[in-house]
Formats: sequence, C-alpha cells, structure tokens
Amino acid sequence: MPLRIGAAVISLDQARGSSTDAVIGEVLLSDFTYADVEGSAQDVFDQSDFNSNVTVETDGLRCVLPCSFGIVSEPWEFSASAPGYLSTTQQIDAQFTAYVSSCPGGTATDGTHATVYLDEESAG
Repeated sequence: MPLRIGAAVISLDQARGSSTDAVIGEVLLSDFTYADVEGSAQDVFDQSDFNSNVTVETDGLRCVLPCSFGIVSEPWEFSASAPGYLSTTQQIDAQFTAYVSSCPGGTATDGTHATVYLDEESAG
C-alpha cells in the first residue's frame, strides 16, 4: 500500500528582511521548480488539500504567514517578493519528517518548516 500524505510538505513560518530582519507578513511566491520540474502557482495549489493561508493570483501564490503548501518531497526552488523587497530566490529541501504507521501503509506528516529571507530594495 502506498504512503499517504497527511500534511503539506512546506510550512513557511516567517518571512524576514535579509539585512534588517524585519518581519514580513505576506509574500508572493512564483517561479516554482520542484523535483526538477517547473510548476505554476496553480499547479502547486492543486497538489494538496493541506494548503493553508495561500491563494492563487495571476502572478503567483499569495502567502499570508504562516502558510503551507505542496506535497512533493524533493528540493524546491521559488521566488518570494513583497512590497519594498526584491524578488529573492528561495531553496528548500522539503521532506516529511514524521510518519504515522498503519496497516497497511502509513501516512507522511510534518513537512519542512522554513523562514524565507527577502533582500530589501535599496533606499537610493
């Protein structure tokens, strides 16, 4: 029996400015690549019934932090942006870290928790 998925594989707990460490409450995620495949925001959203605090927009996946998404347990790369910040590439090795055994099979739970850092726009 195949392993069932019981949670999103990525939970973004925080977003912060890379220089100032300022807390960012909402980010736009785009340009997704996971398992060496490019995917749209809609593709990422449609993967999982475990999405939390994310919505699909024409230019990406809007994440109100904390948020969670995806089920592909592989390295992910995507861009994160917010007003006053540059679009900054993020790399997360997303893995499920807990498994609940059942007979037959089991359920993967507790995905990777991460903080994303965005580069601030220059003041001058």
